[in-house]
Amino acid sequence: MTPQYPMNAQMEDGVKELISSFYAVSDTPGMNEEWRDFYAKDAYLWMANDRAHGHDEILKVRHKMWELVAERKHTVEKVFPASFNPGKAEFMLQGTVNYTLRTGEKAGADWAGHATLKKNDAGEWKFEYYRVYIQR
Repeated sequence: MTPQYPMNAQMEDGVKELISSFYAVSDTPGMNEEWRDFYAKDAYLWMANDRAHGHDEILKVRHKMWELVAERKHTVEKVFPASFNPGKAEFMLQGTVNYTLRTGEKAGADWAGHATLKKNDAGEWKFEYYRVYIQR
């Protein structure tokens, strides 16, 4: 499912593609370094109660995300872009996530996220800050 964006929203080139790619990798077990590489080296991540700063801590959060989960599927329903700072992309997201736990039990949750992206020296968009709010 492609997320909905406001009809009058203007987003920098590459941001929509990053969002789609990020959640595809997020839902793929074993792609830990690839997932971490969506973040700037000095990025901040706040996932529910887990906080991380920098690639090493972000990778630990990623491993923890898969400890109890066998399968995960995010659906990004809506993206709300905003522009507050030049050279950065900022947005809120809203969606759902469904899990199959290692026990075989199925679970799901609604979530929302707040993200800021910045371009690295190679001109690639990277998460500078990402916070996820999960409603179970």
